[in-house]
Amino acid sequence: HGIFRFDREEKKVKLLPFTDLDGKTCLGLFKLAGFDTSNVIYVPPGEFVPGAINLDTGGKTGIKVEDRTAWMDHHGKESTEVSICAARWVYLALLSKNFLEKDPVLDKLTQFVSRIDREKFPQAEKYFDKGNKTVLGLHRFFSFENLYDYFKEGSPPTEVLSDKDIERYDLVERSKEQRKIIENSKKILEELARDGFVINTKFGKIAIDVGKRVPGGYEAARAAGFDGYVIYNPMTESFFISIDKADLSSISFEQGKNIRGNMWIKSQGEEKPLKVSLKEIIEKLGGEIPEKGELKDMCGAIEKKFKEFIITPELTPDKKGNLKYATWELGKLAIFPKGFKPEAGKKYKVKIKVDTAPSERKGFYILEVIGER
Repeated sequence: HGIFRFDREEKKVKLLPFTDLDGKTCLGLFKLAGFDTSNVIYVPPGEFVPGAINLDTGGKTGIKVEDRTAWMDHHGKESTEVSICAARWVYLALLSKNFLEKDPVLDKLTQFVSRIDREKFPQAEKYFDKGNKTVLGLHRFFSFENLYDYFKEGSPPTEVLSDKDIERYDLVERSKEQRKIIENSKKILEELARDGFVINTKFGKIAIDVGKRVPGGYEAARAAGFDGYVIYNPMTESFFISIDKADLSSISFEQGKNIRGNMWIKSQGEEKPLKVSLKEIIEKLGGEIPEKGELKDMCGAIEKKFKEFIITPELTPDKKGNLKYATWELGKLAIFPKGFKPEAGKKYKVKIKVDTAPSERKGFYILEVIGER
């Protein structure tokens, strides 16, 4: 599968033509076994291509073959937090058909990939602060070949790399980038705690990240001592819940799906608008929204997105002097969609499609027109 990223200039989610560590390792194993891997199609996570070998995508668990379509995946309903990754299934398949011989290096490599992909590397939080100089922290920047060479040398992925090794693996700039990610993550998590975005739930202490501000994500949250991490992103119409050693099967949402028991994800690649509110997520996790403070204000602003309003469009000049239909009736500038042409004097039923600065008076709304009043 490919990787989804939000393009801030175009204000939309794009599928990028590269994959994660698991997918990259799958391709590396096939290439090592002598297969031509030049004809690769990157699909949205979970989708598959009929008549092809689908790696790390398709919603299956294990090795499946139907007609002329094959899957080596670990995202089926029966998958758990101890299930092996897709790369491990590829390795086992290639071994069984004698395309590869059993290799202790590949055993270690695929075990490492499984732990990374499940976010279950033992005590990973202990090593986060040195992640700019370890394979554990820099794994996504390693090629399959370099990762193989590293494990062949016998060093653990938590060992601090020398400056010479970082240069040898062409990771000098990546190491600097990761250092910034570590420092920024710690700073933002401290801000979230200060501003009331860390809550106690039945699953432990959880950090709430609205808009995906923490660059280090779940790993950074665990390193900061939190039991779980929630991303709620109205801009990409998505949310992500990951809680260490939790069974989330007791809760459900009308969107997204439970992944391996301890995660619930509505992908930013799903086209359907986000219908699950932050308030609902917090309450279903057993947390409480404080009576006052920034988290309460944020939840209130997000709830606004699920309501309908009756407003009158007005021609308003933007910063460049261009006239656009907009309104200030909702508390801050709300812009009608491009190409919208209202009838003079009529009111329209609208919803807030995008809030560029939730809970703040700065920024603006982008509206969706439901119809005339």
